[in-house]
Amino acid sequence: MPSEVPAPSLTLGRPFRKGGSASSRSVCSDGDAVRATDSDALGSRLAACRAGYLTPDVYAELLATEAPVPSLSIRRPPLISIGTYLRSCETDSLVQHFIDTGTIGPTDSFDGRALSSPSKVQIISLGAGSDTRFWRMGCVPKVARYIELDFPETTALKAACIQRHAPLHEALTDVHISEHVFESSKYVLVGADIGSLATRHEWETRVGRFLDASLPTLILCECVLAYMDVSVADEMLRTCFSTLGQVSLLSYDMCVSGDREDRPHDHIAHDTEPTRFGKVMLQNLSARKLILPGARQCTTPAAYKERFEQLARSERAYSSCSAAHTLRDAWHNLDRRERARVSMLEHLDEIEELEMLLGHYCMAWIDRIIVQ
Repeated sequence: MPSEVPAPSLTLGRPFRKGGSASSRSVCSDGDAVRATDSDALGSRLAACRAGYLTPDVYAELLATEAPVPSLSIRRPPLISIGTYLRSCETDSLVQHFIDTGTIGPTDSFDGRALSSPSKVQIISLGAGSDTRFWRMGCVPKVARYIELDFPETTALKAACIQRHAPLHEALTDVHISEHVFESSKYVLVGADIGSLATRHEWETRVGRFLDASLPTLILCECVLAYMDVSVADEMLRTCFSTLGQVSLLSYDMCVSGDREDRPHDHIAHDTEPTRFGKVMLQNLSARKLILPGARQCTTPAAYKERFEQLARSERAYSSCSAAHTLRDAWHNLDRRERARVSMLEHLDEIEELEMLLGHYCMAWIDRIIVQ
């Protein structure tokens, strides 16, 4: 792509909400700035829905009534709405495939072993913020548990909103509320510092007690890992992996070095220097008091793939399958008629800037099973 294309000041994501432990403070952005980005992401989703990119989301409209900042009615530029559309569609598709099959990738990718479709699965959404996927999915019998984790201030607002609005709380049964936990028979909302869950005791106490370790489990991280130091995030994820037999990890995050199509493939994972575009992205976020240690340490789709393969390793016999791609790949793979529809909604004319932006965000995933 041409080097003269400027980086936009907006971004396609929502970061992890930090708590107040010592481990968090070492990598923490300004707390108010971080929490404000959840409202930014909610506003971007609403803008994409209202402009016709995504179907209407009544649950997001309800959560918007509790938003602490007034930016939710601001119209987003077309390239931001297209990025939001692609992110949502890609994530929804991969999550649905996991629900149907118990894996994100092909079920025959495990050393020739073909996995049968499970009767039940469970999902953990880290840094869930104002996400509405649980309600948008409807009552899915195969989902035994859907657990959301985020900073306690964020989950308190969400819990209050759930209790206040019938379309949200009527979807839940057997509700119990305790300190930092809103629990129903299927949906659980936990207020916790994700970075503090690295020890097995903390994980089991805060999250593991709601899980069935025998079920296929999806760990969903949307704009989480970029805001955490790699060593802190990986320690937490390894703890989670160690408690589960069949586990999948799906991440959506920025990759400030892009996919670097101009370089030999074997150098992609290890080239950590951001592109000019990536540097401007980081500068824009730094101006908002947002620090991204994970984004600076894991900078390409290939690096995320390699990182997840390291996380999946186990002392027990295991098999895994992984992949990563940018939103630009998703845009190019979109059905031609759908791409034309999306482009015409607001008469997109920033093609080069869109391609550049989409090349700096990626979906990465891994499936890992312990071989009996």
